Amino acid sequence: MQQHKTALRLSALAEREANSLIIGIDLGDRSGSYCVRVREDRRVVMEGVVATSAPTMLELFEGLRRQLIVFETGRHSRWVTHLLELMGRK
Repeated sequence: MQQHKTALRLSALAEREANSLIIGIDLGDRSGSYCVRVREDRRVVMEGVVATSAPTMLELFEGLRRQLIVFETGRHSRWVTHLLELMGRK
């Protein structure tokens, strides 16, 4: 498992098939923790922290094929949802 304390583009996982990963994000006011699991066996393949800002979120998800992304409803969920939709995510 790879672990990162700063934002890392998930490009290391870009070769994964679409819909093969589950990405969970716990959004905070300044940063959010993320965890990436393999959908098939729920194995954690990456964890990290990302700044809660549009440029950092764009960098994080750049080059990643369509995957399931989940996060809680809260202060930042509306703009993050909109950003991900603009990137072609659901």
